[in-house]
Amino acid sequence: EEEIIEIKEEIEIDGSAERLRDEVGDLLFAVANLARHLKVDPEVALRGGNDKFEKRFRAVEAKLGEELEAASLEEMEAAWQQVKSENG
Repeated sequence: EEEIIEIKEEIEIDGSAERLRDEVGDLLFAVANLARHLKVDPEVALRGGNDKFEKRFRAVEAKLGEELEAASLEEMEAAWQQVKSENG
């Protein structure tokens, strides 16, 4: 939580790209450390998250079809939420 607060503070003060990169790095390290404490392999968890994202995105692409490129952010978000609720 502390690392997220630090990122939010950098965003609010319009922090430099270098400061934001440092804070995001700290957050990623903290999450990897949390995974270790939970006996979860962080690399396996990240790969699983990437796979889930890719499957959902492909389902959104299929749902919107040729309209994907013209879809608004709201339309894409609605399709994303529908895919997410259908497939978990």
